[in-house]
Formats: sequence, structure tokens, C-alpha cells
Amino acid sequence: MAQEDYGLDKKIEKVVLTYSLPDVILQKMAPDTPPMHVTNDRQDEDSNAADDVQATVDDVQATADVDVDVDDGVNYSDYGKVKDEDSDEDANETLYDGHKAQCSGGEGRLLSLNDNIYVGQSFPSKAELVSKLKSVAVKYRVGIKDGLTPKHIKDAMRNMFGMKLDYNTSCRALLCAQELVRGTTKDGYENLPSYLRQIEISNPGTVTCLEKDGENRFKNLFLSFGASIAGFTYLRRVIVVDGTHLCGKYEGVMLVAAAQDDNFQIFPLAFAIVDAENDDSWEWFFTQLRRCVSDQYDLVIVSDRHGSIKKACEKVFPWARRGICYYHLQQMIVQKFKGNHMLYLVKGAAYAHTLFDFNRYMDEIWNINPNLTTYLENAYILLWSQVHFQGDKYNIKTSNIAESINFTLKPAKGFPISFLLEFIREKLGRWFFKRREDALSLTSHHSRGVENLLAIRKEYAYMMNVERIDGWRFFVRGGHRDCVVDL
Repeated sequence: MAQEDYGLDKKIEKVVLTYSLPDVILQKMAPDTPPMHVTNDRQDEDSNAADDVQATVDDVQATADVDVDVDDGVNYSDYGKVKDEDSDEDANETLYDGHKAQCSGGEGRLLSLNDNIYVGQSFPSKAELVSKLKSVAVKYRVGIKDGLTPKHIKDAMRNMFGMKLDYNTSCRALLCAQELVRGTTKDGYENLPSYLRQIEISNPGTVTCLEKDGENRFKNLFLSFGASIAGFTYLRRVIVVDGTHLCGKYEGVMLVAAAQDDNFQIFPLAFAIVDAENDDSWEWFFTQLRRCVSDQYDLVIVSDRHGSIKKACEKVFPWARRGICYYHLQQMIVQKFKGNHMLYLVKGAAYAHTLFDFNRYMDEIWNINPNLTTYLENAYILLWSQVHFQGDKYNIKTSNIAESINFTLKPAKGFPISFLLEFIREKLGRWFFKRREDALSLTSHHSRGVENLLAIRKEYAYMMNVERIDGWRFFVRGGHRDCVVDL
């Protein structure tokens, strides 16, 4: 009866209710009246219609498989992605730790309604009990899924309870459900100091910084996990930085610093939340980032052509080399010169490994559009040309690494700040765990990405003849032309 009346799913909910009858009915009943078992409340419409019928919850429990559908949407093919690193199976297991204790018994993945409806709880009327059950159902059935729209809520309420909701009501219900699970934006900022403290305790070596303004209000946040800082010491020292706008109540901008591991995979290094991308915010971010990066070795920082990044890099990392993203340069060329037909020449010049090839491509560009050649020269050839760059960028010529992280975090950009950080922590934890498993399964000293690269280049190497000149130099015949290779 309860499952039918309250629109509960018989497969996942078990609810036992008792009703205390109104005093008017009790006075008419004999003391020895046997218990009355009602299999359906429509058998006694008078008692159910009474507003003063009190509903008491004897036992409420529910078990449900939680499906957190997180569509990362990122293509890791260029970075040697570990198989199944972000598979659907992993996404289905995604429950944020802050809510595991609330939604599970600790070991299993069982949802419990006891935090909201508990044994012995009384409600003044059936209507209030129905309202509470519906609220809990919305919270645990749809509140933690991403990508939901008011239409989903409208359909769910119609199927679950036979209710017809308009768009505005469905939208408010969705916002309410999300707040029940994630908390409000205000709660996120209030919980931030304690959350950062717990992160520092559970992740030794983590660097955090929470900056407030003169009125004790949130201003900036920086977070770099200890695992990222420790891991970066073993990577090639190229850091890619980028910013992305948040879409929460107070908006803001998230700044990201990332590197690339030896398997050509994205390696997140640091995150910051600031009010906007300007000189002050980027200088503050780099100042905090310097706490995570040693200055004993050369460093390269790759970014777009944002002027604030240039100023902050020169001020905080004067010893680092700076490069600009080729794709951003390409976009500017398309906008300014409508030069889609010449992009292959610009890319050839940017990726050229010898001066001969670089000059050849630049000469062709000059013959077609001298103004474009002037623009490329004014964009500082040292920053975008592989052959002229004075540091070691290796294979990193764009800011795709940081932009891919931004895309991965897209589902959480509107979350309360503490929930956003927990989303990041859980995501990185799953990535690092999968990569560790993959590394332990290797039978060679090289990463899987390097092995694949060597296998491809091995076929080209067979077509070349190599003559030793001395201990470090070799004369190579084959390919596009003969050349001297200095190791």
C-alpha cells in the first residue's frame, strides 16, 4: 500500500508505515477491537482523507545503485592514455567522499534515507509525509547525477508520482535537489578552510593557500596536491598554464598548471580560483606555484599570448623560458588574415627542426602574403618556432594539456567551491591509481607511450644508413635528405 500510495519503486524501497487513527474514531471503537489490516488506503477513504491522521515511520530503508554519469569528453589519444582510465565503469563508481558517509554504510554502495526520515519520526499529516518522501526521492535519485535538465525532472516526477510539473517548477526542483546533495554556494565557502585542512592532513606535502580580502571575504585559492608536487620532480620540466571561467553563482576563473608524464599523459600540477584573469591574479598564481617547483633546473612555461601571463612569468620566474601555444597563434592568423589556405605553411615553420626547413616555409609565406610574415616575426619567433626556441619544449607545442583538464572539469564548474575541489581530488586520485597499475604491469623500462613511439620510428630507422663521425655525431643518409645528427 505504502509503495503504491507514495510512488515508491518496489524493487529498491522497503517502507513500513503505521497510522494512529483520529480520536473521533478511537472513541467509537470497543477496547477489544482486533487490529485492522488495510492492504490499500482506498479501502478506508474516510480515515485517509482526515487531515489529522498522523503518519509514523516505523522503518524506512532504500537500496539503489548510484549512477553518476560523468562524461569527461576528453580525447587522450595524443598523450598515450592508459586504457580505461576514464571508463564508464569508473564513472559509475564515482561517489564523492564527502557524501559516501551520508549515502552509504561505509562498505557497500547503499543509499540510506535515515538521515532524512528516521524510525519513529511523526508527521502531522499524510500530505507532509508525501512531501518529505518526494524530496528525499528527488535528492537521492537525481540530485547527484550530472547533465540533468528540468525536462528530466518533469519526466521523473510524472513516472514516479504521476505529478505534472511545468518548466519553472521542474527547474526549481532540480536546483533544490542539487543543493541538497552539494550544499549551497555559501556552504561551499564556509566549509573551505576545514576542507583544505583535511586535504593537507590526508595528503602530506600538499600546498594550499586561502587568501581573503580586508572584509574577511574569499579572494583567491591555490591548491597543489602532494602527489602532483612529488611526481613533477621526475617529469620533463615543461609547465602549461591556462585559465577557464567558472559558472557558479559568483563565477570567477580557475587557473590550471599541468605537465606531461613519460607516457605522454596529462599530469595536473596545480589549481587556483581567482576573480579574473589579470596581472594581479596571474602573479599571485605564479608566486604560489613557485612553492611547488624547484629552481635548480631549467623550466619552460607554455601558454597562450595573454599579456598578464607574460608579465607574471617574467617577474616570478625570470629564469624560466616561455613559449606560446601554436594553436592560439593559428586562430589569430585565421581571424586577422583569413589565411586558412596558408596554415600548413605556418605549421611547417612552427614545427620545423632545422633552419633550412624554417626558412623555406617562411619564404613561401612571404611570397603569398608579406603582411602575414611580418605578423609572425612580430609575434616573437623565439616563442613559437621549435628551431629558434632557446629551451627544451620537447613535443609540447600547444596548451592542449591544460585546456583538456579544463574540459574534463566542465561538469563541475558550477559546483560549490568545496564540491568542485572534491571533484578534482577524486578525478586525480582515479587517474593516478590507474596509471600506477598500468606502470606496474609493464615488462620493459619504457612507458607504454614510449614503446609505441619507438615501434613506429623503428620502421623509419630501417630505411636509413648511419655512419659514425665521433662519439656523439652521426651522418644519417635517408629520409628527406642526408644530415648530421649531434646527440
